[in-house]
Amino acid sequence: MEQINYNRRHDIKINSLQTREINLLLSFVWYESINGEVWKEIEGLDSRYFISTEGRVLSLCLDGYKLMRPFICGDGYYYVDLRKDGKDLKCRVHRLVAEAFIDNPEDKPIVHHRDTNRRNNKASNLQWMTEAEHAAAHLKLNQERKKQMELTAGNENILSKLQA
Repeated sequence: MEQINYNRRHDIKINSLQTREINLLLSFVWYESINGEVWKEIEGLDSRYFISTEGRVLSLCLDGYKLMRPFICGDGYYYVDLRKDGKDLKCRVHRLVAEAFIDNPEDKPIVHHRDTNRRNNKASNLQWMTEAEHAAAHLKLNQERKKQMELTAGNENILSKLQA
């Protein structure tokens, strides 16, 4: 029995299906995109994956397209499993969005969620920061939360005195 080199056959299929893949992508964008949603190819992944401004990841498969289902790890961020050169990659969705849609001329290393919601991966909610900027943003946020908690506790004290 002759052994088939699957990787070689797979490469040939991918190369011969480029027009079909483009048609699949266009049909997905036409029928299932959210208004104003923009899609870009995730660079370095063999033109098989696309990311949107809404934080959605699309995979082009041999039998069609698939909207990737992100999962949450212990750190609270959304991840997707992608493949490159036959190896699995676990990628943070917010980082994929930022790399595709947000300019980073100063080469800042951290992607910050403006609303601090790690599950809101829309491009409009993300920005690049240095470690110092990120620490300062979280310090300010923690001070605001502390102030809010003190106000809430103060209001509860006033209410309990009024009810007594």
